[in-house]
Amino acid sequence: MSKPKLITILVILTIFGIILLQNAEDTSLKLLFWDISMSRIFFFPFLFCSGVVVGFIVANIFRSSSRRRR
Repeated sequence: MSKPKLITILVILTIFGIILLQNAEDTSLKLLFWDISMSRIFFFPFLFCSGVVVGFIVANIFRSSSRRRR
């Protein structure tokens, strides 16, 4: 791995860690009839991973539908 790439990854991880530590308080999520209360340290990465999964699913759906049209 090249040195600039490694430095960039370390800087991004450090900033992400600082943001997580500053948001350590509890937050509650109300979705339909569920009421979930958790620390933002766990909520932000969960939300990010959920968005990545949904993005991959939507990308695969559009990719497969464009292949069918050809």
